[in-house]
Amino acid sequence: MVWTAGSTSSILYAKNQNPWASANRMWEIMKALKSYGTAACDVLPELREMATLCRKERNFLEDCRKKKTAAVEDAIKAIEETKDQPQLRTIASLLPREGKNK
Repeated sequence: MVWTAGSTSSILYAKNQNPWASANRMWEIMKALKSYGTAACDVLPELREMATLCRKERNFLEDCRKKKTAAVEDAIKAIEETKDQPQLRTIASLLPREGKNK
């Protein structure tokens, strides 16, 4: 099941995650993002920016920086090459409607 707001949420989480063990966690975040298939193309600009930030991250071990950057670059490549178009779901029907619950 893939949710429409998930690609944006994945980017926000990846950018703002705690740096401890983030080199390993980034692979998991990018794995989830890749599951959006062609729908993740919308976040490619943010991913490219994130790859640049990862390459320049200060106070981070070089091998961890490389691992983190590789995860983002792998996701960029996979999203650019994918033809998969999973059906996206939304939570809109679960949200309160305007005018209700007032």
